[in-house]
Amino acid sequence: MTHIIAGKILLTSLLHLSTLLSGYPLQQDGVSVSVKAVVDRMEGEYAVILMENDEAEIVVPAADLPEGTRDGVWLDIELENGTLANVAIDYELTEEREQAARDMLERLKAKWR
Repeated sequence: MTHIIAGKILLTSLLHLSTLLSGYPLQQDGVSVSVKAVVDRMEGEYAVILMENDEAEIVVPAADLPEGTRDGVWLDIELENGTLANVAIDYELTEEREQAARDMLERLKAKWR
């Protein structure tokens, strides 16, 4: 399990970082990574975020995230040299996933009526 605290990934080496993120598209310039991630939960001043491909967990200060970030919001995250470079809310993916969850709940409710 990998954690980011105060914007830094806590790993022993960049080689370990590239191995951990091998499922993500690495850019030519080295250790620059773009990933999709979902906010699993907010814990006080921190957000616990799960990376889409392998559900690696990162913890970041909520203040480093865009306004409107909440549980279940999908993010586009760019990491450069182990640091959060850019974070943006993916509104379209968030709505798609929320709608899928609502649809599933309705199907389950209908099954029990």
